[in-house]
Amino acid sequence: MAGHSYRSPRAADDEQRVPSVSPSPAEDETLAHGNAAALEQLGLARDAEPGPLTQARSELAEIRRNIVLEDADRGRGHRTKRPDETVAAQVARELAAALAAEAAAQPNDSASIQGLVTAVASLRTAWEQSTLVATDTAEGLSWTADESRCALGDPDAARLMARWQAATGYVKFAVVRGEDGPIVRVGDPAVYSHGEVGGGPAISAGLVEVDADRHEIAQLENVSGGYRPGPMRNATAKKGFEAEGWRVRAVHASQTGGYDDSVLAG
Repeated sequence: MAGHSYRSPRAADDEQRVPSVSPSPAEDETLAHGNAAALEQLGLARDAEPGPLTQARSELAEIRRNIVLEDADRGRGHRTKRPDETVAAQVARELAAALAAEAAAQPNDSASIQGLVTAVASLRTAWEQSTLVATDTAEGLSWTADESRCALGDPDAARLMARWQAATGYVKFAVVRGEDGPIVRVGDPAVYSHGEVGGGPAISAGLVEVDADRHEIAQLENVSGGYRPGPMRNATAKKGFEAEGWRVRAVHASQTGGYDDSVLAG
């Protein structure tokens, strides 16, 4: 019979032969349809993929959560950011447009949904380029490389990071804007604050565990007492490390951006 076979007994030779039944392709299809119908009747049908309206609203909410986190001053250093330094101020126009588009979006109106999708994409671009100001560092800080901080692309970066990590267990980093694109700067946690590692406003910051022998980042997380980067900034950091040839193996998303829920410094 098509689709049916017998398996050999594992016990005594005279054990009764037991049929092992495998459904044919046609039977498989029938069972699949039957199971789907049964699940639907029980209200257990698999949820459909979220549509563009749901996705856009979810992304907008996530960006807004990151903005609030990044502008909060709780548990920070010696100074408070000026209003024009906040992330919210930097993306005010794009955020207002996205909120207006969200209010206008209707489930059955493809034009209004596309308007929201476009507005959220513009907001995300503006937010990714917005800068975080470290509140644990005085303004006007000059930056030069030394034995306790350097750019990730420097020839001695791997050696220095391995040395710093041997004493502290991790390395600090900040991603700053450069003339030719983002620059990843790294530093010794025992010597420099995050603001001093970055040397000014940053588009991402955090901690890494370095595997210098493999030229890889074993772990990366968005933790900085001064910058307080939101979890979405990990994507920017990951791109920065990988652009310099450092593969990132694992990423941890801190929901506070601070050391209170750090994996690497906990």
